[in-house]
Amino acid sequence: MRAGRRPGDGIVYSAVDQRLWHVDAGVEYYLRGEPRPRDILAGRTAEDRDDLWTYDCSAPAACLDAADADRVRLVAVVPRGTPVDPFTALLPSTAEELRARYHVVRGTAVAGAYVSLLERGPTPPGTACGGNGRTPERRWAPRGEDRCAAGDRAGGPA
Repeated sequence: MRAGRRPGDGIVYSAVDQRLWHVDAGVEYYLRGEPRPRDILAGRTAEDRDDLWTYDCSAPAACLDAADADRVRLVAVVPRGTPVDPFTALLPSTAEELRARYHVVRGTAVAGAYVSLLERGPTPPGTACGGNGRTPERRWAPRGEDRCAAGDRAGGPA
């Protein structure tokens, strides 16, 4: 995530297994002392709730609109190298709202997770990057990096 980060970047964590693996805490740990993407779906924080976990906001559309992020990192808990549609790791309502606003540019497999870079603009219908709910087609590159077939652009890891 360090490579290519920009001010205003947002981050979204998968709803599946995120709490078990504490992915958000891991990202905070590894990027400590550095600018971090803002969790654009965070509702009340763990501190506010006197709990271990921050819960997602209850209205994803409103939270995404309020965040106004041009780019979002989607972090999904998956076995290493599993070529999955990153949106399937989200609650269906959240996935629908993200798809309406962003499209996948590229993704990178890391230990236990898959990090996708999303950019503003809806997923073009029928594209390989998650259009119509299909599993994206992948062209695997060295070190676990891949690019969506329809969004194959130059650039570094997500």
